[in-house]
Amino acid sequence: MNRPERSPEATQHRETLARYVTPLLDPSHSLRARRHAMDALSAFAPPVPGVEIEEVDRPEVTGEWLVVGRPDPGQATLFYLHGGGYSLGSPFSHRPLVANLAEVTGSRIFSIAYRRAPEHPCPAALEDALRGWRWFLEQDVDPRRVFVAGDSAGGGLALAMLGQLVREGGSPMPAGLVLLSPWTDLALTGESLERNAGHDVTVSWPVLRRFAADYLAGLDSRDPRASPLYADLHGFPPMLIQAGGEEMLLSDATRLADRARSSGVEVVLDIAPGMWHVWQAWARQMPEAHEALERVAAFINHRLPRRH
Repeated sequence: MNRPERSPEATQHRETLARYVTPLLDPSHSLRARRHAMDALSAFAPPVPGVEIEEVDRPEVTGEWLVVGRPDPGQATLFYLHGGGYSLGSPFSHRPLVANLAEVTGSRIFSIAYRRAPEHPCPAALEDALRGWRWFLEQDVDPRRVFVAGDSAGGGLALAMLGQLVREGGSPMPAGLVLLSPWTDLALTGESLERNAGHDVTVSWPVLRRFAADYLAGLDSRDPRASPLYADLHGFPPMLIQAGGEEMLLSDATRLADRARSSGVEVVLDIAPGMWHVWQAWARQMPEAHEALERVAAFINHRLPRRH
């Protein structure tokens, strides 16, 4: 099968990831080493000029606010959940991605930290996300202009959080969900896991199996708190689902889109040919990533209340 053409920048960056970064995430390394490697990813992305960061460390929530330039009260405010397989990652490791997202969308973004496996398996991350969400809504935000976003496991966590909010009722719903390469099925049943194995430079079978085992810790792999592909999606807000055409978790995105549409949810499914898992992280290095974030901005802006 012919592989889609990539920009020269994307080709070069893909080779860099495959050679230097991805091997460091292999489960044969210690958890401490893998967490350090994930945080070190931030050094591979140029800083965003003019980004302002305000750290938050409170009993009920830990994370950081990011804004680029002067915030516009008419723009969106995002609640962001980082990826990393529920075991790795942090607001620090994802700062370049979130800062670029803030710049392109013109949004103020809160990037939350949550407890990670294996020390804290499911539902610890979900509990932290829910507690953080309730705090977030008290920070003078307009729910009509709020979006929940996340990448990889953070996308799955965003869905799990919304599922809990829908079941409980009474909490304002965000205006939409932005899911970047979401991991929705810890049972690992998607056909793209086999088809794209070897083409996705950022995940592999050993990595996914280790992440799933550590987060589930014996929990049913189809429990919707961990695998929101199997959740009841009725009542969910509109969602943008982005996935790379060559990522192993492509089927997690396409099957989620099918299930959401069948539940009456408005869905925009955006598949980028030739791209790998969470390619959006490299918006200052390759045009494909910047263009993906521009499509996120279009999704958000289309759903903001009109100004009078």
